Amino acid sequence: MGAIDSLSAEKQEVKRYLDTIKGIPFLTYEEERALLYRLHDGKDVNAAHKLVSSHLKLVVKIVYQFGNYGVNMMDMISEGNIGLMKAVKNFKLFFTCRLATYARHWIKSSINEYIMRTYSLMRIGTSRAHRRLFFNLRKLKNRINALESSGSELEVLDKIADQLSLPAEEVYFMDQIMKNGSYYSLNAKVNDESEVEVQDMLQSEEPIHDLQLMEDQEKSMKMSWLKDAIGSLDSRHREIIESRYLLEKKMKLSELAEKFAISRERVRQIEASALKKIRVFFMRKYETIK
Repeated sequence: MGAIDSLSAEKQEVKRYLDTIKGIPFLTYEEERALLYRLHDGKDVNAAHKLVSSHLKLVVKIVYQFGNYGVNMMDMISEGNIGLMKAVKNFKLFFTCRLATYARHWIKSSINEYIMRTYSLMRIGTSRAHRRLFFNLRKLKNRINALESSGSELEVLDKIADQLSLPAEEVYFMDQIMKNGSYYSLNAKVNDESEVEVQDMLQSEEPIHDLQLMEDQEKSMKMSWLKDAIGSLDSRHREIIESRYLLEKKMKLSELAEKFAISRERVRQIEASALKKIRVFFMRKYETIK
C-alpha cells in the first residue's frame, strides 16, 4: 500500500470513528455533577462510562489542534482517550470547573507523551532542546523567515540548529518528518466525497472556565488541611515543623537541639514523626473526597 492509499485509509478510519461518536450528547453541568457523585460515592462504572463517552469529541478536537506530526491519528485519539479516562478518575468533587476544562491537561499530556515515545524510536532525542524543536519547528521557521526574508531553507534550518545547540542533521531529519507526515486540520473534509468539515462534527457546548480557578481552589484546600494538620500536633512537634519549614529564616537542627535541650538526632526523629502524622492527615482527607 502506497503512502497516498495509507493516508486515505487513515482518513476513512477517522471518518468511521467520528460517525460513531457524533451522536453522543453533551452533558449539562447538572448531569455531569450527578454522574461524578455516582462515580465517587458509589464507584458507579456506568457513570464513568457516560462521563468518558460524552467527552470523546473533545479528544478528537484536541488531536486535530496538534496538527501534523506524522503520527497515525487514530493512535493519537486512543492515547488522548487514555488521558481522558485518567482525568475522570482523578477529578475531585470540590472542583467547580467543568470536567472538560480539567481533562484538557490530561488529554494533551497523554498525546504529547505518545508522540515523543513514537519519535524516540526514530532516534529523536528527548532533551529539552529536542522537545522544543519537535513541537516548535514550524513556528521557529516562520519566525526566522519573518525577520530575515532572504536565505535558503537550509540556512534557516542551520540557524534553528544553532539556536537550540543541536546538530544540523537532526534538524534536517525532523523537518523531513514534518513534511512527509499526514496533515490534520479542523477545516479538512471528513472524506473526499463529503463537503462536511471535521469541525462540523465536533461542535462543542463546552463552556469556557478558567483552569486557574480550579488550581486556586485545590491550593486553598490543601493550605487549610496543612493548617489543621499542624494544629493537631503537640506543641513541641508543631514548633519544630514550623521552625524547620514555615519560618522565613528556617532553623537548623542544631539550633532546635539547643533550644529544647535535646540531641540533633532527637530533633530529627521528632521532625520525621511530625511529617508522618501530617501525611496520614492528608491521606485521610483525600479518602473523604474520593
